[in-house]
Amino acid sequence: MEIKDIRKDEQRKKTKTINKVLEVCDRIDRTLPVEYQIKQLFDWCLGNFFYNYSAKERFLKNDPTLNLKEEINLDKLMKCNVGVCGQFAEAFCLMCTQIDGVRTFYVKTAAKSKDTKFNGNHALCLLEIDNKQTFVDVSCGLGACLRNQNPYDFFLKSWKDLQKTYNKKRDIIMEPLSIMVSTSKNIDKYYDYFKDMDNEIFASLANDDMKSILENSCSINIKTSKREILEDREQK
Repeated sequence: MEIKDIRKDEQRKKTKTINKVLEVCDRIDRTLPVEYQIKQLFDWCLGNFFYNYSAKERFLKNDPTLNLKEEINLDKLMKCNVGVCGQFAEAFCLMCTQIDGVRTFYVKTAAKSKDTKFNGNHALCLLEIDNKQTFVDVSCGLGACLRNQNPYDFFLKSWKDLQKTYNKKRDIIMEPLSIMVSTSKNIDKYYDYFKDMDNEIFASLANDDMKSILENSCSINIKTSKREILEDREQK
């Protein structure tokens, strides 16, 4: 395939992915508070995304026929609804760019567990809402659904609370590695960050500024349904 054809194919995939993300975002009730708009996106992900266990198993077995770039990427997730933690985090970051008052950051971590199948890199999202930092782990939310656990244990949580949940429910210690420092409300530009994840758009979470983000992050407790919000408004 010629270079110009490859570029056309990549642009076509990008357009389809972004249009799908925007289609999901169009379903949000913009009259709701920001946290509930984010919850609607999280709920959509829980109901539509599935973990690509086949790709993970082949990766762990060092299957030479596995093409990671083709099998695990954002475009395939939005087309086929299957992916792994990195793609779930990418998609959720993209969705949240479309909510006013929210800045989104992709975070890389390393999972350590006695159960070796849980070891390896792990991705989640950091959201900044009204100068408050809070975390969302879509992948673990999906895993919680499969185990009949509460997926909201991984939604809008402080780093400290997330660590407690990882340790209690997965016997995992999560070590923060790096965080995306570039952020944009322009969904096209944000998409491009994920296509070229070089070190220039990431900063180590070991330095003092980034440690402060983790230590000062907070859990945001919200009610469970739109009905409860509307009832509160009526009472006021």
